[in-house]
Amino acid sequence: MRDTSKSATDFILRCDAVVTISSGLALEAMLLGRRCVVVGDSPFRIAADRTLDPGDSAGDEERLLALNFLVFGYIVPCALMFDPAYSRWRLTGPSELEIVRGHQRWYANRMAPFGEDFEADLTLTTGAKLLEASVPGTERRRLVLFGAGRMAPALLGSLGRHRFELVGVFDNDPAKCGARVADVTIGPPSYRDDVEVLVCSLSHRDEMVRQLQALGYGEARRLALPGTGSPSDRRREA
Repeated sequence: MRDTSKSATDFILRCDAVVTISSGLALEAMLLGRRCVVVGDSPFRIAADRTLDPGDSAGDEERLLALNFLVFGYIVPCALMFDPAYSRWRLTGPSELEIVRGHQRWYANRMAPFGEDFEADLTLTTGAKLLEASVPGTERRRLVLFGAGRMAPALLGSLGRHRFELVGVFDNDPAKCGARVADVTIGPPSYRDDVEVLVCSLSHRDEMVRQLQALGYGEARRLALPGTGSPSDRRREA
């Protein structure tokens, strides 16, 4: 059967599970929330399933930690591979967490010259993929966006496709509170026991997640990209 998908992403989204020898395809499949088996010797097997048997599937938290380690800890940005200063730093034996944070700082510095528009586009892309990866079952789910920045209006178009109903928007900027987005009034972050919250920021992601945690939102009710932890630095929430 000839596949007519317009891109690898479109093809993956049509699949329930993917078996591949391609590390790049495996990574995208796992980021899109698809079960993936990597055949052969590939570092991405760390986050992949061993077989297509549902009983062999890793838990969501374990998979996110493994993906976070692979993307930010294992993969070295191409521009740094032959950089003498970077090589000397790695020879000092930094911890996994120090490597992750070092890579994240490098990516942040590379993004800075592109300005807010670039970050908004990147956040929109990752936010849409996060929604796609977070829709088990068929029930409609109630969602609050945390962050009423440039990408929020564009992301709203993805909610209906992913069975989410927008019921609120949080923002820490008092100047935005009281305004309306998609017929919903923006307000300061607060606890609601009937919603999930999608963090709509990359640069302020960690601070926003900590704020939601302090308000009482458990991990299962926060939709956000993986943070700065790695498998050996894992801390469970109290």
